[in-house]
Amino acid sequence: MKLYIATVEMVRIAVVAMLLLATPGGWCEPLQVSADSSPYTVKKDTVLAENAVGPSWISWKTPSLSNADVVYVDRENWNLWVIDGNGGHRRCLTCYGDNVLGINFPLDEDGKDPKIHWKGDPEAHTFLPVIFFKAENEHSFHRLLRNAPSIGWDNDLWALDVREKLYYRLTNLAPGQGLQHSAISEDGKWYVYPLRYKKGNLRSAFGFVKMVFCNLVADVNGRLQLLKQFEVEPNGQMYYEPNDIHRNASGSYSLLYAAGRGKLCDPYVYEWRWDGRRYTATNKALQVTSSQHEEFFMFSPSGKKIAWMKGPSFRGRYLADLYISNPDLTDVERVTWYNDCKVWPDRCKPDGCQLSRLTWKDDGTAVLFGLWIHGGRFRPYTKTELHRIDFAGGDRELGRH
Repeated sequence: MKLYIATVEMVRIAVVAMLLLATPGGWCEPLQVSADSSPYTVKKDTVLAENAVGPSWISWKTPSLSNADVVYVDRENWNLWVIDGNGGHRRCLTCYGDNVLGINFPLDEDGKDPKIHWKGDPEAHTFLPVIFFKAENEHSFHRLLRNAPSIGWDNDLWALDVREKLYYRLTNLAPGQGLQHSAISEDGKWYVYPLRYKKGNLRSAFGFVKMVFCNLVADVNGRLQLLKQFEVEPNGQMYYEPNDIHRNASGSYSLLYAAGRGKLCDPYVYEWRWDGRRYTATNKALQVTSSQHEEFFMFSPSGKKIAWMKGPSFRGRYLADLYISNPDLTDVERVTWYNDCKVWPDRCKPDGCQLSRLTWKDDGTAVLFGLWIHGGRFRPYTKTELHRIDFAGGDRELGRH
């Protein structure tokens, strides 16, 4: 009799547990992807900001930005903003007449050149108080898809020195050229940017891009400059997007990049060694998928893992989620399920979504990204949110590598 009662009680507990797991507000907070014991199981999913894309983690502090952990783009006004790691202390860096640094950036209305409205694609230097970003230049017609940084062309690369409170320009591109997402090495020596020299068709192809490899050097005034060393198109003419650089123990560098000839990209790794005068390099495709778009490959702080987005193209939009794997794309784990309502019924986006550029928290326990949320059939990219995904374990080796 006692055994029977114990069995019934165990069944009752199991049923209650199943009901709670299936009930919004039950045991789904913090959100768990699965019952696996993986360190990259989602512990918590937090929306840090609205109308936000392209985050970059800030590892340094200055008196004026003592509690700024993340820099990102506000898609509503295309300015750069900073927040702390929990979404608080929101302040503008580039808003004209109203920014935390007390300096102004030229706008079209004040008649200065270059006539700059849009800023985007920020990348914080690993240890110097400098933020690199793209801004529309004097050749721009100020059209959203045509000229917005990291999307179109007629934009240039700038640097914001937070400590000195000044902006300065790093490139001067020809009309019709543009810059997409760039990569910086954690030791601050290399900066690789993608120069789009053929526009392509926004509906069917990204155009032609070459990757330009530069050393970051300081001039007599202490301002960082780009010293171009070489440029490559490792797979012939196609679209290239450098994502992240890891310095290897041997002294060589590995660049993770996305590339493709249409609007679907695949992952590659480009490893090079520079002796001060010339370079030697190898290029390798990590994975080729005919139906999946893969982009934004970012090394974890220890360099032992990478995070990226992956998903199919559907009706002019991507349905892409976050994945984590080893740098050679073995041991792949899907981390988010925004595009699968069967797995994440309370977090999925019914019309689909994709990620913007990723960034790791500096201790490897979280990844941040902008989430582009689609509307109905003819309304892609209607809303954006800045998300922080905290892992159950994660890459807990502190420091960059």
